[in-house]
Amino acid sequence: MTMREISVHPRLTTGVVTLVSAPDADLLMPAIAVALPEDETVTVVPVSEDVRLATDWDLLLDPSVLGYRAIAEVWNYGSVLPEQCGEVVATVDGSVFAAVKAMIAAAIAGESAPSGVPIGPAVIADDDPRLLFQDAEAEAVHVFWQPTLRLAGALTLGEVVRHRRDEAEVAARVKALAGAAEWLEPLERDELDIARRLPSRTLADLLRHLGLGASARLRSIASTTLQASSPAIARGATSGEPPVDAEAYLDAVFAELEGGS
Repeated sequence: MTMREISVHPRLTTGVVTLVSAPDADLLMPAIAVALPEDETVTVVPVSEDVRLATDWDLLLDPSVLGYRAIAEVWNYGSVLPEQCGEVVATVDGSVFAAVKAMIAAAIAGESAPSGVPIGPAVIADDDPRLLFQDAEAEAVHVFWQPTLRLAGALTLGEVVRHRRDEAEVAARVKALAGAAEWLEPLERDELDIARRLPSRTLADLLRHLGLGASARLRSIASTTLQASSPAIARGATSGEPPVDAEAYLDAVFAELEGGS
């Protein structure tokens, strides 16, 4: 499957409850989609059944939304890649969605939770067991944020590789790739003409070892990098070599990456 064939669930829109996948684990998380990808990420608010542990930053959801009592953990919102958003299981009504957005805005502004919305009791003591629950929830959802965090702030493949290679285990796997001693450092400096010098399978293996899956965000970074790292194209010059079809090359890379072979 190529990136051109990867699609987000057709019903994904703001105000729906979608099942978010974690590429590194066989897990699904129900979450309310709050903002769709202007920067190729989706802002979501996790949904939990632990209503008894709700605080004043958890929005109480009526059983009519999901068929059971639940809370929207507004304090625990984060960003995922669109490709992680799968089945749409419900749609919240306008008033509930407005409350979610108002609570996020208040949290960002450092204000108190808005009044007039159904929330849990406020936390008034440091030994409140609900704080331990929040710690556990924050840790549990981190696996869902990882795909976005691994690409955060990166504009080129070189930046992505440099960031991910800080982890010793990742670095060892990358160094073991065929010919890495010749091409890895130039790639990290964004000085490698990738499409000419690396077979598509090698680049796919590199991305896989970095813990990256196929996504529109990664495709965009890769496309920008290929354009910048091809001096003959960038300067309108000729290199004496036949031109490279960058999009066809990336199709082959992402087909390998999707196939996991």
